[in-house]
Amino acid sequence: MTNAFDQEQAQKEGKIIPKSGVDENYDQAEDAIQKIKNKLEKYLVELQNFFGCKVSYFGSDKKRFQIDVPESHTKKVTDEYQLEGTKKGSKPSKRYSTPQSRVRLYLPKSSPIIIIQLLAEMLKAEHERTKIIQDLNRRIFEKFSEKHAQWEQAIMCITILDVLCSLAEYARTFSQDMCIPEIEPIADSHKIIIENGRHPCVLNVDSFVPNDTKMGVDDYASILLITGPNMGGKSTLMRQIAIICVMAQMGSYVPASSCQLNLIDRIFTRLGAHDDIVQGQSTFLLELLEASSILQHATPFSLVLLDELGRGTSTHDGNAIATAYACMVENDEDPTEES
Repeated sequence: MTNAFDQEQAQKEGKIIPKSGVDENYDQAEDAIQKIKNKLEKYLVELQNFFGCKVSYFGSDKKRFQIDVPESHTKKVTDEYQLEGTKKGSKPSKRYSTPQSRVRLYLPKSSPIIIIQLLAEMLKAEHERTKIIQDLNRRIFEKFSEKHAQWEQAIMCITILDVLCSLAEYARTFSQDMCIPEIEPIADSHKIIIENGRHPCVLNVDSFVPNDTKMGVDDYASILLITGPNMGGKSTLMRQIAIICVMAQMGSYVPASSCQLNLIDRIFTRLGAHDDIVQGQSTFLLELLEASSILQHATPFSLVLLDELGRGTSTHDGNAIATAYACMVENDEDPTEES
């Protein structure tokens, strides 16, 4: 299979073209096309000898093989040549078809259509080759589908291996602190302790300031309210905590000097601001719908990230919504929250 076709060509064109000697029917179709090309070249030489100048073919698809003759040599053209078109410019020429290479057919409606004989032969041979390629592709994919379960298992193994290698390479090349996180089982307490944590996607940035995060331990509440100026890194810190938690539960090294946390069952986010014009939903409505969904589905072992809840309305109303939401979460002792 590896040497049966050009793999680079298959990736570019999206179809498998067999190499010579792989499929007998395909080789026969290629030989037929090559014979027609040889006829065309031979006929072109005869035309060049007749006109005493360089003559070439013109056209594409079903209008291929028109004879392009320089206008200065068209005096030899007889009534047997049918004019198909002209070219203006510095090198004007005229394009013809000849009775030697065309036949006249009549459809049932008696409308005559002139078809270049060599072109008809070429189109027929190319159509036959296309059918063979399609059938060959069908047979290959059919064999591939028969072992679908094995291929799927192999792909899954390669995918997991790729992830593990990527995490290992990340841990090896990261220039700042890395540690093995300490994961504790789900319990009545739900804590997150991260010392000198960094965002995993911010690499080798000297101006990046590492952050400590403590939630649900000692005198630290399970809700963390983050305030600060624009561009101060509030949203980055929120994403940083979520990604570190995901990496820790994957068994990966994490970008921090130390990391301890209980298992988290799900992570909910309400980040950014956008509306849905098609559904007729405003930014504020989407905020409330997503926030409500979080309250309905989050558990005491969930991590919730809320970024500027209530930004879609006035400052006073937004502040009231965010305060009420935080109180509801704290009183119900539901999710571990970051906002």
